[in-house]
Amino acid sequence: MLVVMAVLASAAGGGARAAPEVEVASALTRLAARHDFTVSGIEQARGRHGRLREGALERRLRHLLAGIDHVILRTADGRVQRVILPGGREPVALAPPRPPAVLALRRKGAALVLVLTLESAEGRPRPQPLLVDSGAARTLLPAPLCAELGLDLEGVAPVAIALGDAEVQALPGRLAAVRAGPRRLVEVEVGCVEGRALGGNALLGEDLLGRLGARLDRDGARLVLDPAPGD
Repeated sequence: MLVVMAVLASAAGGGARAAPEVEVASALTRLAARHDFTVSGIEQARGRHGRLREGALERRLRHLLAGIDHVILRTADGRVQRVILPGGREPVALAPPRPPAVLALRRKGAALVLVLTLESAEGRPRPQPLLVDSGAARTLLPAPLCAELGLDLEGVAPVAIALGDAEVQALPGRLAAVRAGPRRLVEVEVGCVEGRALGGNALLGEDLLGRLGARLDRDGARLVLDPAPGD
């Protein structure tokens, strides 16, 4: 997946007075060879001069191409993959926006249930139904489930976590990862609740919904995940 950053000439920054002036096309060609990215529309930079500063690659490119419309394509991990100078012989073709991922929910009485994959510290995946829209501020798991997942709760003090209009005492723990459809989140905070406060259910918290970028469609019984880098 590519992340696109477009910069127009009018948005070019200054502050490069101390940097040496170079011929843009030649400097861009050298940077592309050194950092393994491609350039389209290089003819737009021939005969143009810019400043080549020190620092991170993308910052150097922004200063070098100040005054020239350009598009920088990056990989999901932030590596520059391609630089496009519009107006050249090769047309600029940006990928169409990706549709959101849709996760089906099932009904359990008046409640909606989503099955997520929880990963323990050892990396063992476990499919787990969680009640959605429970009013829990944090994802809450019954204590026996936390024990099965190998969460280390020794010496951990309980904290109060909002659950609708009430509060519940829970031992804070951390899952190695949670997967929801195409999305995998690491280091997910949960609360482990002893006794019968949860009625044996696991509850999906507002915090995890926020990290997932999820929108609840209650009428359609589905959870919609807006596209994100890495999907």
